[in-house]
Amino acid sequence: MPIGSGAAGAGATEAVVMILVVVWALSRQFRSRVFRIDRVVVTPIVLAVLTVVAWPPMRLTASEVWVTVGTGAFALAAGYVRGRAVAMERGPGGQVLSTGGWGTVLIYVVTLGLHFALDAVLHVTNVRLVEASVPLYLVALMAGRLVAMVPRARTLLAAPPAT
Repeated sequence: MPIGSGAAGAGATEAVVMILVVVWALSRQFRSRVFRIDRVVVTPIVLAVLTVVAWPPMRLTASEVWVTVGTGAFALAAGYVRGRAVAMERGPGGQVLSTGGWGTVLIYVVTLGLHFALDAVLHVTNVRLVEASVPLYLVALMAGRLVAMVPRARTLLAAPPAT
C-alpha cells in the first residue's frame, strides 16, 4: 500500500507532521523572545475554552477519570519545572526576554513522551479520551509554565532598568 493511502498512510502522515511540529517547537527553545504578560495568558485560555466546547460526550470509568486528572497534574508540574528552567532577563528596550535551552528541550521531550505513553495505554480503552487529552495536556503544561514565569517577569519589570 503506497504512503498516503488508507489507514497506514494516514498514520505515517500524522507521524511526520508530529515530528515536524516537535522539531519546530524544540528549535524555538533557543531563540530569545519577548515575554509579554498581557498576551501569554490568552493562548491557554482560548485552548481551554475550545477543548471544553469541543469535548466529545463520553462516559468515563473511574480509572479513566483518575488517569486524566493525574495526567493533568503531571502536565501542570512539568510546565512549572519547564517555566523555571527558562532564562529570563530584562532586554535593552525594558521588555522581558525569555530564552530556553537544552534543559527546557529535555523537559519538553520527556514530558511529551510520557504523555504519549499514557495516551497509548488509554487508547486501548477510550480513543475519544485520548483525542481530548492532548489539548488538555497542552493547557495544563502552559498553565504550569505561566505560574513559574509570570511572577519572575513581574519582578524583572518592577526592577529599575540596568544602565
